[in-house]
Amino acid sequence: MKNSSLALVLSALVLLPLAACSGGGAATGTAPSDGFPAPSKDFVFNVSAEVLRKQGLSPSMEESSRQTWTVVTHWRNSPAPFSRQGYRERATVKIQDVPDRPGYYFTETQVVRQQNDNIKDPSNMVVADWSNEQRDGDRELAINRLIEMHFLPGEVSSEFRDRYGMPTQDPSRINSGCIPCPEATPAPETRFP
Repeated sequence: MKNSSLALVLSALVLLPLAACSGGGAATGTAPSDGFPAPSKDFVFNVSAEVLRKQGLSPSMEESSRQTWTVVTHWRNSPAPFSRQGYRERATVKIQDVPDRPGYYFTETQVVRQQNDNIKDPSNMVVADWSNEQRDGDRELAINRLIEMHFLPGEVSSEFRDRYGMPTQDPSRINSGCIPCPEATPAPETRFP
């Protein structure tokens, strides 16, 4: 009886830090890019990984896959000395074919952030208490545009053309509203401290 109680207490002590480090609820949805021409899907995969690196997000060799055409980054930690000021973030970019347009692709990007809610030791990432994931819609759009810039000519967007009455349209860009993407949902408006 004494040994079983001791075993129960020890297992609780082992599992407690693991529960504290586990993340909250997962965010859903992605932001689609416009369609763009590219030499190959593999080329877009490499450009996506490079864009994420330049954004300070390190692609994970274990979680990224050319079979699913998905680039997933490691969590990037940003500790802080006060509770709810430290956070971690990661990005996922999935490369898709544009239907009925061979040689054209688009990306679906999700950037999520979790705040560290640990009050006692907020700068210690080992005992972090991660909040639910929140999407960073501005960062998702920025990553999509940086990937597109490698493949589209240096012209203004169709929105700019409409706003200022420019007559021509970029022949290479396929507006994301024209690409069937059932999973794509706009990120809620979120402002981080």
